[in-house]
Amino acid sequence: MREEFIIPSLERLEGDDKIRGGGLFVLARAGVFVVGPQTHDEVTELVRAVPAWAAWGRSVAPLERFANRAELEKKIVRGLRSQGKMMDNRRRLCRTRQASRF
Repeated sequence: MREEFIIPSLERLEGDDKIRGGGLFVLARAGVFVVGPQTHDEVTELVRAVPAWAAWGRSVAPLERFANRAELEKKIVRGLRSQGKMMDNRRRLCRTRQASRF
């Protein structure tokens, strides 16, 4: 099993240019690696090309770049601030109307 599946799988993962980084957890039969494919199909092909893919458990999760997430969070903050300013303006308007009634 080691010669047929484990060693070739580890060598395949180490030598693949699409894998940006990764490794095995010390004293565990598990590991992680990050790939930079263009499509989900490429991930499937990459995983299925590993000789031990059927025997090893796997989980695939897409990642987003830190810069992309930072931009999204900035947009959310700007939107919340804008809503906060609108609420402040509404409160002021309501107070002005209430004060003018008396």
